[in-house]
Amino acid sequence: MGRRASRRPRVGQRLVVIVATFAVAFAVAACAGPGATPQPATPEPSFPVATFSGGTARATLDDGSAGGLAWSGGTCERGTSNAWLAVNIGAPNGDEYFGLLVGQHPYGGEGPAVAGGGTFRDASILVTYRHGGKATTLAAGSVVVVISADLRSGTFRGALPGGTEVRGTFGC
Repeated sequence: MGRRASRRPRVGQRLVVIVATFAVAFAVAACAGPGATPQPATPEPSFPVATFSGGTARATLDDGSAGGLAWSGGTCERGTSNAWLAVNIGAPNGDEYFGLLVGQHPYGGEGPAVAGGGTFRDASILVTYRHGGKATTLAAGSVVVVISADLRSGTFRGALPGGTEVRGTFGC
């Protein structure tokens, strides 16, 4: 019998989707002026539709709303030699999504490698999320991420574009 084709994207394909998702989010954040309302990103028509599901990644975000926000069932990816960490949960262009990217990522990551964990604060850290279809990206340069030594959990804090402080957690 022949092998059954897997519907799960290969690591290389998933990395392309991660890169494209964060590139769109960076572009949206860079184009927004102070106090601007983030607009949902629309991918190119040929952009592969991706969801990050079936894994153990989870995240919470306290944005001041009753009960806060929570996502689960996503994926965690680490760069070569643990240079960077990406947490993705849900569908980047769907109703619910959470994404975090920190470290020396290939999309302009200026900070130190995440290997060994620690506290990270540089302008290339990206935390973006969608809730109810509305996309939000924490203000560039406002985000501080603390990662455990085993790179399996952490916390983050930062500011929404209007200045409201938010806090959250993530785990792999």
